[in-house]
Amino acid sequence: MALLEPTKKGKLVRHWPLWTLLIIVVFVVVLVVAAVASVLFVVAGGSWAVYLGHKATEQPGFCARMCHVMEESVESWRESSHEGVLCAECHNKPGPRGLLEGAVIAPMKESWLIITSNYGHKPIAVDIADESCMRESCHKMKNLQGKTSFKRVVFDHEEHLDGIIDGKNLKCVSCHSQMVPGTHMAVAGKVCFICHFKESTKDDVPHECGVCHEGAMDIVTYKGMRFDHQSSDALGHACEDCHSDISHGKGEVNPEKCKVCHEGGHPEEKVQDVASMHENHVVVHNARCFDCHQEIGHTIPDAFEVACGKCHLAEDMMYRGLDGRGHVVVPSKKAGQLEMDCTVCHQEDADYLATEESCDMCHEGKKGRTIEDVQLDFQRRLVKAKDALVELRNSLAERSKPSPKALLISDAASASLELLESDGSKGVHNPEYSKLLASHVRDLVKTARKSVQAPSPPPKKTPQKPKKEEKKAPHGDLGECSNCH
Repeated sequence: MALLEPTKKGKLVRHWPLWTLLIIVVFVVVLVVAAVASVLFVVAGGSWAVYLGHKATEQPGFCARMCHVMEESVESWRESSHEGVLCAECHNKPGPRGLLEGAVIAPMKESWLIITSNYGHKPIAVDIADESCMRESCHKMKNLQGKTSFKRVVFDHEEHLDGIIDGKNLKCVSCHSQMVPGTHMAVAGKVCFICHFKESTKDDVPHECGVCHEGAMDIVTYKGMRFDHQSSDALGHACEDCHSDISHGKGEVNPEKCKVCHEGGHPEEKVQDVASMHENHVVVHNARCFDCHQEIGHTIPDAFEVACGKCHLAEDMMYRGLDGRGHVVVPSKKAGQLEMDCTVCHQEDADYLATEESCDMCHEGKKGRTIEDVQLDFQRRLVKAKDALVELRNSLAERSKPSPKALLISDAASASLELLESDGSKGVHNPEYSKLLASHVRDLVKTARKSVQAPSPPPKKTPQKPKKEEKKAPHGDLGECSNCH
């Protein structure tokens, strides 16, 4: 069938059905071509727009200028080892999807929040994919294999990327999430404690001291004192016998924190479903541990942070070696060098009474003075100091107008003596300071006597020598010699 065909008279005429079909086909083709061209134009234009948007928003200057809430983050980045790495290289996942989410969707979302004045009402969880960290040019997984050391704590990345928490893998930013000056993505040590010290995770997470503190059985020297942990271990002592009160807090979920994102909070039954809560909040919404949990602290406390001294003031002052003005004079070796708190000797299972068994924890089999030896020596020194002060007071009482200076010195000696007598340990808390205070009392008594020109009493049981007859000058008074001579 042709477009032109002859008639009966031999003339060529158009075949209109075919012409109509041809026109329709051409029109459809033109429409399709136009549509495809339009799509390609839109795609190309959109791609170009995405590219331009990506190039603009990946610059740190854009983040700092356009979003004032990011100024602190940008400043932290400028001072860190990541300086020179563009924001988008970490914050956008690798690949086209990451580019679309980071360069188009995220800016639109942020802009809408700012326009509607809803920006910052809820915490913003910025997720950085492990794929971004583990790029070929960045942190290769093979370089993270094996054990490493972080703040003297042994750490293995592979063990933490093996689904140890409720069967879920931790992310890089689960631990590397703290911004500190000079380090944009520092390890937040407190994240370790929320897992390793929380009661509910002890069945899944190792919590023994030796897991992190390898070499804990080595001989160590601390502030000039040598200590052999193996000898202590051989006696059956646990770490917490000496290193007490090392963790603070329970890492519980604070229901009030739920209200930051959820009006009215979470139903109790949902909170109890730990696996579901972690899946929804951590995996899906990139929540950090402390967005929900309270912190758990892990430190070796200062020996003086224990609150015993609030009631046992004299014992606290003697142990710390403080004078009445709060100045450190002679701290106990246990306090000043070993930083031992009260509970090392005054243990809970003994009703906080210090016994010989407490001493044997560290000193078993070692030669040295016993508690009784120290207390007998203390008692002898205390009696001498007290007798000297009593004699001074009696001497001052006999005078009609005692010296004000002598009275002040006497009061100072009384205060030191009172501190000695009030310490229930009878010298054991701080033998060196006890000796010093007893000698100090006697020195004050001597000074007071000199200020009133009162002769020191002779030692007890020492017969007094008879006074020699005083020699007189020829004319009576030695002061008159110069009148003539």
